Amino acid sequence: MNKPLNLGGNATLARLARLQPSLPADVPSRWPGFRFLRIFHHAPVVTCDDAARARGVLLGNELKTIVLSTPDGLVGVHLPGDRRLHSRNVKAALGTRRLRFADADELGANGLAPGLVNPHSAGFVRRHLICASLMGKAFVTTNAGVFTHGVAFAPLDLTSLTPKLIGDFSHDN
Repeated sequence: MNKPLNLGGNATLARLARLQPSLPADVPSRWPGFRFLRIFHHAPVVTCDDAARARGVLLGNELKTIVLSTPDGLVGVHLPGDRRLHSRNVKAALGTRRLRFADADELGANGLAPGLVNPHSAGFVRRHLICASLMGKAFVTTNAGVFTHGVAFAPLDLTSLTPKLIGDFSHDN
């Protein structure tokens, strides 16, 4: 079960969504290497579970992008929403023994919050790790940089991210 997002004080996800602009018309042109198959509009969502439900897709088709902090900087890991991060494999691929989930301050310093991380918004990371289990899927969906919109694209589009490494970075829940 996912923990509720702690927004602090009396803030609510709905109030945050009202403060966000609607999806700009030029979003597709701002994701070089990605061809959107569909753009979704839905109620505000943060978790992969809620996003998959709102978009009417299987959780395995919802892209989970996790930002990790390593001694060498931040790394983005992209995996199916129904799978868990395989930290041992990530550590081996990066040649490190230490990693942790990026905290709210690290995300905030890059203009992000939980529910807003996607392959494009994580462009500040030092490297992208793409889970090979995504490559057999016809499509994946993720947020479009706002809580109320999502995009669908072919997982092969993830290979346009640089620098990247494709490997076994997840395991079953």
